[in-house]
Amino acid sequence: MALSEFGQAAPRYIPDIANILKDEKVDSYVRRRAAGALSEFGQAAARYIPDIANILKDEKVDSNVRSSAAYTLSDFGQTAARYIPDIFKFLKDEKVDSAVRSMATVILRNVGQTAAQYIPDIANILKDEKVDSYVRLRAVEVLSDFKQAAARYIPDILKFLKDEKVDFRVRSMATLALSKSGQAAARYIPDILNFLKDEKVASDVRRSAAYALSNFKQAAARYIPYILNFLKDEKVASDVRLSAAVALTNIRKLELKEVVIILNNSYQPGNSEYLNW
Repeated sequence: MALSEFGQAAPRYIPDIANILKDEKVDSYVRRRAAGALSEFGQAAARYIPDIANILKDEKVDSNVRSSAAYTLSDFGQTAARYIPDIFKFLKDEKVDSAVRSMATVILRNVGQTAAQYIPDIANILKDEKVDSYVRLRAVEVLSDFKQAAARYIPDILKFLKDEKVDFRVRSMATLALSKSGQAAARYIPDILNFLKDEKVASDVRRSAAYALSNFKQAAARYIPYILNFLKDEKVASDVRLSAAVALTNIRKLELKEVVIILNNSYQPGNSEYLNW
């Protein structure tokens, strides 16, 4: 049972939990749990944010403890915004464990527009091929949260998306990031459609491309005939065709003849995705 579930009696133990987190002699697993407990208390534990930030920055601390500290900081949202410069210094440090760096980006997502001034730095992390792919994946997620504020970096995301050397997971997220950038990214719908059709592209990326197209709604409606032709191609993997079919239903209400094409070319017994049409 979590301490926070004990109601009013629990906050009195916050100083003790903070001391456990800071004690280097305590087992790393226990310290991680202490970090998680502090985050459950919310603003009642806010006075310990500097201590949590120090743990995040301390290279001598176990990477899993630092990762938990990063996650705990993110739960404080705007209250932790003053540590954004430290977080970026941390993110750029190639000596830092990749798991810890990826967790640090969660903080940026939770502080919202306060981190907008650092969008160029986030974009640089995304573009840096020397950075761990999982850290770059998190950078894409952060950029996608900023929507229009990050629109100027859409060409960079697209270039990144086309790079076959980039990990397929990161490319998948880059595809979704494009679609979340709103109308500023609508001009790149043909490029996303090309990813969907490209047989050399990993299936995960192609499925993400289908999902991205559905996010554009009416802006992607003019490309429905191309997607329908794609569905007729029996050489395309069934899971990719199914993703494209579902995407069509999210773009606009389909005509009967279009529904028939989808059912004839991608439906398989047991596909629950079709039940809500």
